[in-house]
Amino acid sequence: MNRKSFLQTCAFAIAGIALSNNLASCKTKKRTITPGALSKLDAYELANLIQNKQLNPKELLLDTIQRIKAKDDQIGAVSITDFEAALKRAENIDVTLPFAGIPLLLKDGTDFGKVIRPHSSRFFQQYTSKGKSLIVKKYEALGFNFIGYSKTPEFNNTAGSTEPLLFSPCRNPWDTNKSVGASSGGAAAAIAAGYVPLAHGTDGGGSLRIPAAYCGVFGFAPSQYRMLSGQLDGKHNLFTRHHALSRTVRDNATLFYHTQIKNEKLGFNPLPLVQNASKKRLRIGLLDKGVMGVPLDSDIRLGLDKSAKLLSSMGHEVIPFSFDINGAEFFTNYFILFGEKMKFLIDAVEQTTGKKAEDTGLLEPWTIGMARNLEQYDAADKQKALDYITQLKIKVQHIFSKYDVWMSPVTAMMQPTIGDLKTDQDYDFLYKKNTTFMEYTVLQNMVGSPAMSVPLYWTAENMPVGIHFSADVGQENRLLELAFELEMAQPWKDKWALV
Repeated sequence: MNRKSFLQTCAFAIAGIALSNNLASCKTKKRTITPGALSKLDAYELANLIQNKQLNPKELLLDTIQRIKAKDDQIGAVSITDFEAALKRAENIDVTLPFAGIPLLLKDGTDFGKVIRPHSSRFFQQYTSKGKSLIVKKYEALGFNFIGYSKTPEFNNTAGSTEPLLFSPCRNPWDTNKSVGASSGGAAAAIAAGYVPLAHGTDGGGSLRIPAAYCGVFGFAPSQYRMLSGQLDGKHNLFTRHHALSRTVRDNATLFYHTQIKNEKLGFNPLPLVQNASKKRLRIGLLDKGVMGVPLDSDIRLGLDKSAKLLSSMGHEVIPFSFDINGAEFFTNYFILFGEKMKFLIDAVEQTTGKKAEDTGLLEPWTIGMARNLEQYDAADKQKALDYITQLKIKVQHIFSKYDVWMSPVTAMMQPTIGDLKTDQDYDFLYKKNTTFMEYTVLQNMVGSPAMSVPLYWTAENMPVGIHFSADVGQENRLLELAFELEMAQPWKDKWALV
């Protein structure tokens, strides 16, 4: 196919056909293409073009690289690129695979072969990955082509903003003065800016869902231990699960289906592929007060109320409920367990340099502050935190005996301004800010349940607001079915930031 025919095919593909239409039937249509047309397609559509030989992986990759180079000086979503190697890989991709030739950004901190992987830290600035985890190998087997790392905070240890001191801040494509959230902030910004249709991320306290909410994309965090391991040793972090952010639900659902653990002896019973909404009507519990009791910003309140009305109009039963919990105790137990890795980092830096971590400049003040704060806790405190989680799971199970799905804001606050949460500020100030940003999302990590952020509302200033949904452990498909239904009722795929 010549270049003109190829461009005409793509133009028709984005000109209003339903998501389920077969792109192969469109090649006789003649329309004028506009710049950046491929960026409007989701991974399913792009892979379909490649599978039908209307597009090849290298053409798609070159188009993606061009978009990143044109925009990322302004956005700052990408920390490390691997473009030259990706161009070589594009020559040998099996075009029959589900995600054939789709460019993939991995979240910084996830190993890919011999590529530098700094995890946004000066201490690891020249660290080279030593291998690939099970989930990364699976991504390659599905046809993805790794192009680089999306930006994160240092060691994924903040929730409100992706502003590592090693790199420039990641800016929100909807308003570049605003934050993208964290810690999968670069991934969310890359999708919102049109670099890629979906991107890998991790979630240890809201890290997929908060950036998705702030950038107007779909973010999905599966149940803990559901997905293939993202660690080189094949193990799983206590709170963190690997998955993705995406522009469409079907991309996310398809990736989930392929990357879940399919050996029930190692985890859950495998779930079938979700491709559409369910006819079942749900009892949805509505929670509008987080564990820290932060008042909702007016736009968050409006988005939550409108979303609840939308669900009611679709036949679901929305029932307000409360979940009373001591927020200070909740987050103390969370950070005792989440922050263990920070203590190891302090030891590693001091053993390597022979200096106090504070004197090396190799770790950010917030990272050091977290580690120092955790020095007051011992093994007995860790066991108490684990016992706390056991009791928390019982409370949450009681709630899910009454409701099919749990609905809330993702955060109580709209996007903060760049600079407000820089990690060289006072530790106590940043700790308080982080707990308020995560007051609706950490609970699912503590108890292991799946959750998602769905982009259902935009403010008068055209800023996105994500709505949070969670289900009982192992009930990912219930959430995905609901997401498909919401996507059909109130589409967001064609809402684009101006940047």
